[in-house]
Amino acid sequence: MEILQKLIYNGIEASKLKEQYISCLKVLKADVYFGTSLSADSNFPLRLLTSIESCKLRDTDTVFSFAMINKLLSSTITIDNSQLHSSIELEIYRLNDRGSIKVDPSKSVAEQILKNQADLNGLSIIAFEEVKLAQLSVYNLEIKLKDKRARQLKLKISRGLIFTYQ
Repeated sequence: MEILQKLIYNGIEASKLKEQYISCLKVLKADVYFGTSLSADSNFPLRLLTSIESCKLRDTDTVFSFAMINKLLSSTITIDNSQLHSSIELEIYRLNDRGSIKVDPSKSVAEQILKNQADLNGLSIIAFEEVKLAQLSVYNLEIKLKDKRARQLKLKISRGLIFTYQ
């Protein structure tokens, strides 16, 4: 993320950036490592990344949660006309969340769990697709913030879901 951050800043020192600074990049396709950049106490200026019109990212190492996804999408709220931009595309390998839910066995368990966890974190899943491969399922989701105008996210979960339920 540090190299990407320097590229987006265009050489400007992070402490000297103005709040309204928008990246001059129009297209970005990159492998990234968010790590703790999406944690609640992180000061990473996500808006610099999420203001890029065509933003396609892949993070194979960070274990994501819906709270992290909410923070990513929330960074687009203050970007002018952000909801008119194409969806941010993010491919991740792991999603880990906690919660409790009673599942309806006649419906996709994964879909019910994902929609429930998204809802608990202020998100709505507006499209869901489960692709079953040999011994693995890939999940394609379209996610948006509930009741807020912001960019949407096309999320691909490639390696698996980890859920802890009570």
